[in-house]
Amino acid sequence: MRILEEAFSSVSAERVVFAGDLKHLFGSLGRVEKQELMELLGYVKKHVAEVVVVRGNHDNFLPLMKRWFEFEIVDSLVLPPFLIVHGHKPLGDELKKSSWQYLIMGHEHPSIALRDPIGVVGKFSCFLVGDTLLPGGRKVVVLPAVGIYQTGSKVTLSKDTYLSPIIREDVAIESLRPVVVGPDIGVVEFPRLGDLFDLMI
Repeated sequence: MRILEEAFSSVSAERVVFAGDLKHLFGSLGRVEKQELMELLGYVKKHVAEVVVVRGNHDNFLPLMKRWFEFEIVDSLVLPPFLIVHGHKPLGDELKKSSWQYLIMGHEHPSIALRDPIGVVGKFSCFLVGDTLLPGGRKVVVLPAVGIYQTGSKVTLSKDTYLSPIIREDVAIESLRPVVVGPDIGVVEFPRLGDLFDLMI
């Protein structure tokens, strides 16, 4: 809610797009979760005309919320030059051929753990920005988790450690640059993962 409040105070938006996993529980729509979603969707609908949820792997039972709020649920969203997916499924041929230049996705919940020469370790949730392996110089932006339930998956140079089949199959992992954003540190852009090899743990 704080992040949305900051966004609405900074930009004039007509639409809010959630890149999946708006809810957390797999097997139900819990009482507390329903209450939190009511508060969230009610707040967003006061500020924009359109709300779109790109379905994530946690978004079972989310359609039940349509009893109270009007919003759209889709598997992917092409808003040229952007393609927005959650990231838990491979990109199909149709999406790969559609008109977009920047892929925006969630699912991975990236965080970077670094050590300095004396062994001090820091772990930070981060965006990942880099190149895809798809033709046309297309780029990818992997979003960090926003909710309190996700601790963050550590980024590495090994494709086998990633949850998303998109990252494993369609992204140049060594090109990914972690970008940490925080109220205390501002925006910190790190070098490419390929150049951070000696500092990553």
